[in-house]
Amino acid sequence: MSKLPKRLEGLCVTDLSVEGKGIARHEERVVFIELAVVGDVVDVDVLRNKKTYLEARAVNWQTYSPDRVQAKCLHFGTCGGCKWQQLNYPQQLVFKQKFAQDALERIGRIQLPQPEPIVPSDRIYGYRNKLEFSASSRAWVTESEMQSDHFKWYPALGFHLPGRFDKILNIEHCDLQPEPSNLIRTTIRNLALELNICFYNARLKTGCLRTVMIRTAEDGSCMVLIQFFEWEEALIETFKKQLLKHRPEISSLWFVHNQKGNDTLEGLQPRCVFGKEFLYETLGKLCYKISPASFFQTNTLQAKKMYDLILEWSELQGHEIVYDLYTGTGTIALYLASKAKKVIGIEYVAAAIADAKENAQLNGIKNAHFFSGDMSLVYSETFIKEQGPADLVVLDPPRAGLHPRVIETLLQQSPPSIIYVSCNPATQARDLAALDASYKVDRVRPLDLFPHTAHVEQMVRLRRRS
Repeated sequence: MSKLPKRLEGLCVTDLSVEGKGIARHEERVVFIELAVVGDVVDVDVLRNKKTYLEARAVNWQTYSPDRVQAKCLHFGTCGGCKWQQLNYPQQLVFKQKFAQDALERIGRIQLPQPEPIVPSDRIYGYRNKLEFSASSRAWVTESEMQSDHFKWYPALGFHLPGRFDKILNIEHCDLQPEPSNLIRTTIRNLALELNICFYNARLKTGCLRTVMIRTAEDGSCMVLIQFFEWEEALIETFKKQLLKHRPEISSLWFVHNQKGNDTLEGLQPRCVFGKEFLYETLGKLCYKISPASFFQTNTLQAKKMYDLILEWSELQGHEIVYDLYTGTGTIALYLASKAKKVIGIEYVAAAIADAKENAQLNGIKNAHFFSGDMSLVYSETFIKEQGPADLVVLDPPRAGLHPRVIETLLQQSPPSIIYVSCNPATQARDLAALDASYKVDRVRPLDLFPHTAHVEQMVRLRRRS
């Protein structure tokens, strides 16, 4: 085989990968192409030369796909967050439905009903209620920036480059979250520069400003949580006053001192330095209290659509016992509570269960009971004897899917119905195959919670075989 050139010309893109890359062929190998969509004919630079495939980046378009649109974001192609902005939204939905169905058929290899149409997102921009930004003493810059005659290194407040903990792209504007998100982020960065507050250096473990989290509620309320690595009391107090002066839109401001090796809130004690301690979000007839550490679906409007579907599929009559495994802050369990005799939520994170109990009290729900602990240990034969056998089990696990012991308990207890919500159709398909001997899938429907990405959520309903 002759040596492969660094540039290949005239590749025809015929499919998309589950990572959102275009797929073409060169001789006997598949080529995964960044920034390309089906119908493009492109010239590419080869980034990685593997034995069975190539990874490449499109650098010139000989022919544009009819499904290609102009990407809205000025950071598109550098930021790894929204890799499908160049693909029109109807086609995004086509491929998401295909990915979800392919995973069930290819991995699960079980009998399936005709899938129902994917549930689109009403908002394809400004749909996120939460974004997290990282600070860096030196922004990641493009080659064209470095070649500028007046180039200077500058600090960043933005997003990690894919797979790089220490490389932060400074974000000037992001369309994923509604305002005042961009106004707040740029004000924080500008104030830090004006006050000579050092930006965090992940390699050297130095600096003050570390991360910024912004939450926005449908009623316009806005919560901001800022992590500081080095704590400079007087400087941070001046920063707080200036921030609140410039950004009166902030209704809840939190600070936390974090010198851990990671930027999670686990083990830390954030404190509210201004305003309300909670945001409130309404889904259907329920009100949810949201704290800085609360888990809440990031696409609020799509979350309601999903919970409405779960309620519809559950076909509850009022006498049932419902188990909600991986309940998080109890959003699904509480949504079903008014139609059931009793709902039981189990979640590993104790703080999430505390939120679930508060939300139950806030909504006057008395038939919801929540428990924290390792799912594979809590959800056991002994626990089920104490709480009563389930008529319906709702599953919404993390991307890794179900623990084998959870599957074993499900098969032993054999509830009549299971609704399985997944953010990873591949692990969902694996779990459905393990349940197939006792359960038949009778409904399948994907949902789009993250427009402009290849991520897809999928709901499946299983009925016990007779």
